[in-house]
Amino acid sequence: MQWNREPLIATSAVVVLLTACNSSASTSIGNPSNPSTGSSASIAAPDGMYSGRDKYPISFTVTSGVITDLHGTVTLYCAGGPSPISQESPYSDADRIQLDSSGSFSDDYHYAVGNGTWTLHIDGTLTGDGTATGFVSILGVGCSAGRTGWAAALPGAQLPVAPASPPPASAVACTPQPCQTLNGVTLSVQSATLVSKPDDPSAKGVDVALSIANDSDAAQRVQNQGFSLKFGNGDVAQTGDLGFVDSSGQSVPCFSGQTLVPPGQQLQDQHVCLTLGHDETGQQMTLVWVLLGPAFAVPIGTLQ
Repeated sequence: MQWNREPLIATSAVVVLLTACNSSASTSIGNPSNPSTGSSASIAAPDGMYSGRDKYPISFTVTSGVITDLHGTVTLYCAGGPSPISQESPYSDADRIQLDSSGSFSDDYHYAVGNGTWTLHIDGTLTGDGTATGFVSILGVGCSAGRTGWAAALPGAQLPVAPASPPPASAVACTPQPCQTLNGVTLSVQSATLVSKPDDPSAKGVDVALSIANDSDAAQRVQNQGFSLKFGNGDVAQTGDLGFVDSSGQSVPCFSGQTLVPPGQQLQDQHVCLTLGHDETGQQMTLVWVLLGPAFAVPIGTLQ
């Protein structure tokens, strides 16, 4: 394995791909996991249907201090294919969301897409003049929507300006290379090794050994389907079958499912296993990890 020692270039945009997303990710998906009803709050926000007609439409109904039928559209970024793109994707929150006494609210709505769990986060503030503003974000399996501002108003009320979204994060220098730090989270790669299927040596994969240090102020969800491996020729390897063995015939402890890394903690000695569609020997590799916001993109050398 030969490491690429060139300076890491900061990614200013999210690496995205439409085909990496389950088709149901672009539709409203139900089954609320933690609906919150609460008691009615005494607030100044008037009842009615609020809607936004800005770049990112949003709509919800307020009744006696409870928000229902919240839905809208956001830009969803996905990674994992030869031609990364983004898509405008509808979302829907089926929870009953309680307003507090100041007219503010916040909700995390968890839903299933395929075998993965996605989280829609929505927050905002309603005013007494029939307007509302806030932010929305989505963290999914291989896909995410960064914190995006929204604005809504009752019919006849003037639509306010949506709050500005946070600027794209820049990569911060880290050691030892290859690694990348974004928003206080550091992804470090120790090695990338060619592996194979135990019952079919011609079926190849790549075992990427890595660690993740979380120095941010929030827990980070790590999912094996959030990783992909992009090659210099444009090909992309996805996480797939976890039954790989190394050159000595030993089983590779491939990471599967998902786990949370609390603030101030590390996820060490992990092995992300990616399936190769065909021989990629001699190709430069970049490990891509989609987290909320910009994607990590760590050049890790040439496949030997």
